[in-house]
Amino acid sequence: MLLIVVTGPVGSGKTSLLNEVSERLLARGKSVAGFLQPAGPRIEGHRGAESYDLVLIPAGERFPFAVRDETRRPRYVFSEPVLELAFAGAEIVALDEFGPWEATGAGHFRFWPAIVEANPTIVLMAVREDQLPAVGDRLGRPFDLVVDVREPHSAQRLEALCVGARDWEAVGVYGAGAGALEASLGSALHGAKVPLRGQFLSTLQALVMTSAAEGLANRERVAWVALVAAGLKALSPAGSRLRPMLAISVQGILYSAAIRFLGWSRFSVFLGGVLIGAWSSGQGILLQWLLVGNDLFKAYDITIRWISARLGLEAPALPIVLAAFIAASALLTGTVTAGFWSRRNRGLERLKSLGPARPPKAKSSHPFLTTLRELFHPAFWLPIAFILVVLLATGTRWQEASMIALRAFTVGLVLFGLVRLIRVQAIAGKLQRRGLLGPAVAINRAFRRP
Repeated sequence: MLLIVVTGPVGSGKTSLLNEVSERLLARGKSVAGFLQPAGPRIEGHRGAESYDLVLIPAGERFPFAVRDETRRPRYVFSEPVLELAFAGAEIVALDEFGPWEATGAGHFRFWPAIVEANPTIVLMAVREDQLPAVGDRLGRPFDLVVDVREPHSAQRLEALCVGARDWEAVGVYGAGAGALEASLGSALHGAKVPLRGQFLSTLQALVMTSAAEGLANRERVAWVALVAAGLKALSPAGSRLRPMLAISVQGILYSAAIRFLGWSRFSVFLGGVLIGAWSSGQGILLQWLLVGNDLFKAYDITIRWISARLGLEAPALPIVLAAFIAASALLTGTVTAGFWSRRNRGLERLKSLGPARPPKAKSSHPFLTTLRELFHPAFWLPIAFILVVLLATGTRWQEASMIALRAFTVGLVLFGLVRLIRVQAIAGKLQRRGLLGPAVAINRAFRRP
């Protein structure tokens, strides 16, 4: 169940927004239940109305609810009509309005246990902005998204979010599960220096993406599973971040592109796996090229010719060696992914069983110091050291080698520093401000337990 809050000051149009969204959803054939709390006349703007009624959704029945009385605290006499509200079976529940009275456990709060038991896909709740903390504490759970009624096009965006709510909740769950895999299994494999660990983890990501896409109404949204998982990796308190974040993000986008253009089939899944495997093997080469430039290929070419001479073989051209390496990785991942096709429905429950979906807590050290630690991590400097040794052994001057090392250090400092600036929960807010409520919900969903 996703809890989406519509907020704003008194008299800002929260009820009108909930009413418009409910009508849009009912017109789409969605099952909507709950109630609106339309206001009577107001003596002045942004002040409580003289009276409030309750209007049931979808029946439209109206009941008197509250009348203003300045001698009371709160300033209303409540009638609390006896309502028989059926929330079971509703996809979406609209609740208007939770305020100071509900924050004490009275008023509309009496309906909350029944809503939790009914477990609708999404709950749209109007909450006065100055009551958000108090109402959240009373409900005992975080809000998945808070939408200000004054945001432009909020009705259309809430409608789209409600229509795709199951998808975005699943994206959050899968993203959290994939992030947990990378933080636990991935870190363990990297720490133990297991051979071919990148190949294994990329293939595992292809299987996760296949399981996730199977359950989505709009399968192109599966790319957000990878983006959420990559964002959670940014919070990892230890280990490399840049490489896995880049790998997870790009591989997810490539997989999504395959099923977008070819539909949902065994072949498109196979191609998605091929693209993931190809990027997994090619990314390391690309990053090393960014760090040391064309000297990378010079060092590799020298190494290939030296090995070939020792084996008495003709040295193959470097492009052929790189193409063969990438093709082998791509075909392996694609074949395993296509073979997983028949078992793709079992992924969600296994991911849910991984445990808490909370991101790891980063250590409270200075960002510059943590960036330096990544620069001196063996995964970063060993390939560069190998290249420098090869170049120096074949006649490269110390001054030139020093410039290559300085370039690698500078580029690495910039790249790792940029990763350190990523604030995942802030990204959710930025997505929301740009109207991307679904991805914002998915990110927020990934930050709490299933």
